[in-house]
Amino acid sequence: MTREIKTSKDVRDLGGNPKDADNYKEKLVKLIPSEIITAYVTIYGLVTGLKSQHENIILWIVIGILFFITPLYSVKVSRVTKKSQIIYTTFGFLIWAFATGSPIKEIDTVPVSFIASVILILYTLFIPIVYMENPVKPNSEL
Repeated sequence: MTREIKTSKDVRDLGGNPKDADNYKEKLVKLIPSEIITAYVTIYGLVTGLKSQHENIILWIVIGILFFITPLYSVKVSRVTKKSQIIYTTFGFLIWAFATGSPIKEIDTVPVSFIASVILILYTLFIPIVYMENPVKPNSEL
């Protein structure tokens, strides 16, 4: 199953009806790297369950690895070819990771999970809206 977002232009180029393009809800689902988030939440639970003094280091390593795996997973498994969708999904993972469990606990006495959760809510609500139908391509003739 491909998770690539179908815009009205994509559908029209394939000879279909532009009304068959992905709606807000479909875009939202396709912009959330659910398998990567699930992997992080599971690993986070395992690491924090160890009660190790190296917990933060391990979590930073896991976040780094999953950050680099996300675009590869998007391309190879989810068959996404649109660079903008890959970028939104990859940075979306970071927001989800810090909202669900972070190696950083507080910033100026404000819990990072609170800050990241607010950002996550806003990101999740607005990213399908701002995801561009037809990104502007630079004109090489200028």
